[in-house]
This record gives sequence, structure tokens and C-alpha cells, in this order.
Amino acid sequence: MSSTVPPDLYPIIVVQDRYQGAYSGGAWLAIAQADRPLNGTTRVAWVMVDGPGGGDVRASDF
Repeated sequence: MSSTVPPDLYPIIVVQDRYQGAYSGGAWLAIAQADRPLNGTTRVAWVMVDGPGGGDVRASDF
């Protein structure tokens, strides 16, 4: 396995999972291309507010 990350994935942001892995299976989430647009916001903002960082139903769907 390569230890290099393709440059098109940057920036990568690591955040703690709001639900401590109950839905995602991991305590931390790595968000590639964190500054890219997604649904009128950025990928990292969506993760923190609406996706896995949102309510129980949203987090479960994610």
C-alpha cells in the first residue's frame, strides 16, 4: 500500500465523529477535498452540520 496521497484529494481534514462511531463505525472522519462545494456549502461544512454531523436520521443515512 502506498503512503502517498494523490494531490487531488487535498485538503484533507480529520474531525471527530459527533456520534463517536455509532453510525459510521469510526471515532474520526477524514474528509477529502474538504474545501470543495457541496449543496451550496463546502464538503467539510456539510459533514459537520447536515450529513454525519446532523441529526440521528441524517447520520444513520450517511
